[in-house]
Amino acid sequence: MSKTDRDNVPVNGVGMAPYMISVALFVCALSTNMIFAKLPSGRHPESRWAWFKSRFEVNGTIAVIAGVLVYGAVHLIGLSANHEMATLFLCVIGSVAFMSIVTALTTWQRKIGAFLSLILLLLQLASSAGTYPLALTNGFFQAIHPFLPMSYTVFWSSSNDFDDRRNWKSSGLPSDDYCSFCRARNVVL
Repeated sequence: MSKTDRDNVPVNGVGMAPYMISVALFVCALSTNMIFAKLPSGRHPESRWAWFKSRFEVNGTIAVIAGVLVYGAVHLIGLSANHEMATLFLCVIGSVAFMSIVTALTTWQRKIGAFLSLILLLLQLASSAGTYPLALTNGFFQAIHPFLPMSYTVFWSSSNDFDDRRNWKSSGLPSDDYCSFCRARNVVL
């Protein structure tokens, strides 16, 4: 009996890292929007532009910091990526994308948007192929998999970090999805 190891994954943490990175970034977006439901100044914004600028300053800054902190935390526990700068970029752009989605939903309808964000997280936990291969999940989760953002961050992170055979660029650039999320948010506003 012989063994062929194509992915050089020494411990389970390496395999779970892309999934948990995505979960941590989405939870950061949820908690940020719950904590900073109003403007930091406490005042009502004078215009939509003033509101957008204030939210962008707070949530955008937190999203970028969260991406860098998660990237750093992964290294603190002893994991490393094959392509470090690409991984850092994916952490930051994924964090900004998740923050944009959650901010759009909570801005649209405060409590209902927060509830929908939580439902979105739960759907993504089951359908992103982070814990089990997509082929082992229910048909419903396989059907919604391509429409959920965490599916892409898990795929990009695992492709970039641990498997040089897959090409994350083949599924589109993360910035393309971020631009789509921003356009969707502007429609909601």
